[in-house]
Amino acid sequence: MRRTMYSLPLVCKKMRNKIIIIGLLLLGVHMLHAQTSQAPARYKFHSINTIGLLQGQSGADFQWQTINGIQNASWFAGVGAGIDYYKYRGIPLFIDLRKEFGSTANKVFIYGDVGIHFNWLTNAQKENNTYSFGYNFHKGLYTDAGIGYSIHTGKASAFLFSLGYSYKTLNQSGTDYRPVVYDGPPVIGNNRYSMGRITLKMGLQL
Repeated sequence: MRRTMYSLPLVCKKMRNKIIIIGLLLLGVHMLHAQTSQAPARYKFHSINTIGLLQGQSGADFQWQTINGIQNASWFAGVGAGIDYYKYRGIPLFIDLRKEFGSTANKVFIYGDVGIHFNWLTNAQKENNTYSFGYNFHKGLYTDAGIGYSIHTGKASAFLFSLGYSYKTLNQSGTDYRPVVYDGPPVIGNNRYSMGRITLKMGLQL
């Protein structure tokens, strides 16, 4: 049986490109923060760092995220990235939008994320999914939305707790050699994995 394999230099190059993209986006947010530090006080820079529990049909797993952006009154917009370990390990890169409610220091908030899920499968995950299509895995969709509560511990810092629903996809392409076992021709095709999960997150806003 023939399998399509990526060479180690090619895998390292792809991971390096993903890290560079994430780094450039986060650098852009940092530069925006530097520019807005001279703007009216109503614009505030925040860094949100969370860890989360993911629960779905494939069981439970963890994720961590960092989001950096600007808040104006009750609205917040930023860029986020992290590591998602659920079923197939990946790196989500996304836009985050939040809205707070209430007039007290502690507030209810809602959030929504949309972006790209870059695959970063472990060797074991690749081996378990290469019999049909080889090693050709591709990026997919990432979304997350939910409701939370912030407990402020200072002028700008707060503990965050949230409950939501997240969805990610992973695409795989290549040649299916299983028909060869039954004297049939190989089939070129695509496979798509869709994963919905309930997310429970906690973290710190600075």
